[in-house]
Amino acid sequence: MKHLFTQISLAIEQAALANQKVAMLHLQVLKHADELAAVSPKDFCEAVGLQDSYKAEYSKMLKLASVMKQENLKLA
Repeated sequence: MKHLFTQISLAIEQAALANQKVAMLHLQVLKHADELAAVSPKDFCEAVGLQDSYKAEYSKMLKLASVMKQENLKLA
């Protein structure tokens, strides 16, 4: 799991340089939702180096991933 957090953190850092930090956060959480399902928002933010203010964004994306799964929608 630590490798996944490092990978997500690096992707978010790179996206921040292009002013797309939140979009990349959303993408990474959607992409890895199954692996992150048991990770609390607080633990996720700590693990990837985000402020607590991103907890809501993380939670929203996990919920969206669940809805997408129910609707049989997948990221291309």
